[in-house]
This record gives sequence, C-alpha cells and structure tokens, in this order.
Amino acid sequence: MSRSPRFRIQSTCVLMLMLVPSLCFSSVFLHQTPEELAAQSDLVFVGKVVSMYSSFNGEHDINTYVKIKVYETAKGEPRSERLVVVPGGQAPFQGSTYRRHYHGAAAFHEGEEVMVMVKIIDGKPVVQYFGSRFLLRTNEESGEKEFVREVPPNVEIIEKDSSESSDGQHTHRISASSAYMTQEVYSYKDMMKRLHERKGAK
Repeated sequence: MSRSPRFRIQSTCVLMLMLVPSLCFSSVFLHQTPEELAAQSDLVFVGKVVSMYSSFNGEHDINTYVKIKVYETAKGEPRSERLVVVPGGQAPFQGSTYRRHYHGAAAFHEGEEVMVMVKIIDGKPVVQYFGSRFLLRTNEESGEKEFVREVPPNVEIIEKDSSESSDGQHTHRISASSAYMTQEVYSYKDMMKRLHERKGAK
C-alpha cells in the first residue's frame, strides 16, 4: 500500500521535531540587571575556575561542582576558594555515563575567570542560571577589563514593563530572543564599584 501525501508530510514533521528540538522549544527568564541579581544573591565574587566535577546527588539527580580561586569578594564572607553547585552535568553510574541537561544552566570551563552570583539553597551555594555567571575578559581594543554575560541560544528574556495592567500588576514583554548566543557587556571597573558601594551602604 502506498502512503498518502498527508502521511508523508506528517512523518516529515515528526522527524524534524526529533532532529531539531532546539528550534522548537525555548526557556523563558526574567531579565535582571547585575545589581538586581546581586541584591538577591548571598555571595558575589570574582575568581578563576580551577577544577570541576559532576556526580549524582541524594535526589537521584546530577550536579556539577565548580571550584573557584577567589580574587575579590563583593558580597559575603571573603575566602580564598569557593565551591559552587550548578544543576546538571555528566556522571558515571554502574558502568554507564548519564547526562542531565538544564536549559539555561550556567556553563563553566576550567581556566576561565568569572564573576558569580550565588544563592544559598538548602545550605548549598547554587549558581541558579546563566545570568548569574559573568565571564571576565580584556577588551582587545581598549585593553580594559569587562564582564560578559552570555545568553544561550533559544532563550527568551522577559522584561517588566513600566506600565500597569487593569488588574494592577505589571505587564511583561519579550525583550530578546535569538537562535544564536548573545552577549551583554559591562565595564569591570564600573561594575565592581557599584557592587562595593551597595555593600558599603548596608
């Protein structure tokens, strides 16, 4: 029996959904400035990623543990090193390797310099999502240090609108969405000055 054109079209659509899920689904996050995010965080510091490993936790899920040599602390108790937790990762179990991916989770790499904003959750220092990690780099043209917040592909950023809806709640609008990675760039000098000023004002 020959397949009808309708069946072939449906089969093709299913195959496309299986092969290209990243084009069909996205995650939505509320946009927060670094200052807003720092105010809600328990720890804010700058340092270098020295090691990483992933393992199963007590809830049958996988976490990645990132050890950071701390250069400067903008919020929280100063320490020479910090170990932070990132949801997801890849870990072995009974001879097999399992991978747990959270869309929008922060991504770290050994040797990079970063600023992280950490929330203590159930006693664990958690980097909740990509917006809490800022890459520290030197601008090739100016030679000045800068922070870069990388927004992953297929992530929609929601911004609070200044207007109010009829029910008295602030409305929201989509402010950014891209199939490619985008970046927000901030001056290192200005950012650290503002964070330290907020710390001193408390």
